[in-house]
Amino acid sequence: MNNIASERVKSGLTQEGLAERLGVVSRTIRDWEKDARSVPSSKACEMALMFGCSVDYLFGLSDDRNGVAVAKSL
Repeated sequence: MNNIASERVKSGLTQEGLAERLGVVSRTIRDWEKDARSVPSSKACEMALMFGCSVDYLFGLSDDRNGVAVAKSL
């Protein structure tokens, strides 16, 4: 499970607000949060910068927001 929704909420954004900032439709954000659609690497990097976390953390590959810890096993 990814951390996109929790980071979005922490940032005070709705799905629509995040979609607008990233230049996508809100359905895309919903699908990303549910792991129903792949996130392009460019958008993953944008979100990580926006939320102040690593891409690994954003996608649930690390428990450390900075992504410096050993990644969780898949």
